[in-house]
Amino acid sequence: IEGSHPYYQWFYNRQNINGYLGFEQYRYLEGDYDRMTQAVYPEDSVLLPEIYADLEKCWEAGKPCFSFSVNVQSHGPYATWDTGAEEYLSGEQYTAECKNAMNAYMTTIMETDRELAAFIDRLVRGLNPWPSAYTVYQGRTLKIWECEPEDGFSDGTDSGTAGCIEKVAKDAFYVRTGKGLLKVLQVQLEGKKRMQVKDFLLGYPLAEGTVLGE
Repeated sequence: IEGSHPYYQWFYNRQNINGYLGFEQYRYLEGDYDRMTQAVYPEDSVLLPEIYADLEKCWEAGKPCFSFSVNVQSHGPYATWDTGAEEYLSGEQYTAECKNAMNAYMTTIMETDRELAAFIDRLVRGLNPWPSAYTVYQGRTLKIWECEPEDGFSDGTDSGTAGCIEKVAKDAFYVRTGKGLLKVLQVQLEGKKRMQVKDFLLGYPLAEGTVLGE
């Protein structure tokens, strides 16, 4: 039972609270993540590879692992001046400070989503063949055996629900992760054999808009 929160361990007395909650190991900013970056709020590009490395140690030891981590990259306060961030909020009804703050916040969220897409792809590869990555479809476990991040896809809005099937093709389906999609190529439904998505779709015609994990 372990996790990471790359911020000060004294804040909210986390170094003691997490021990009371049963965490055997918990990583913080001091003496750990502060050695990897100079950022006030360490980036998810630093955090997520470390989470994966810790999980990998458990797999190599052949033991189960529960990991609970909390990121801080999107922590406020947010810049109220123009940082050159991509525009997510516009309109004359908003002040320049309001728009700048929202655009700064959304930029961190989108960066996190991209890192998560890459993390999921790596997790699926690392968990193959054991213990495997999975979600839930119609109340049944759906293992994901092969997938890849689809960074180039955008519908122009970058909105939607994480886990939502945004697009169904002949040999793959695309799951929303935030900005960009995860292209799923091979799956195994609970009680069924492992198969390519093109074969899975013959018996289970997925509908766009379906949310996995529910």
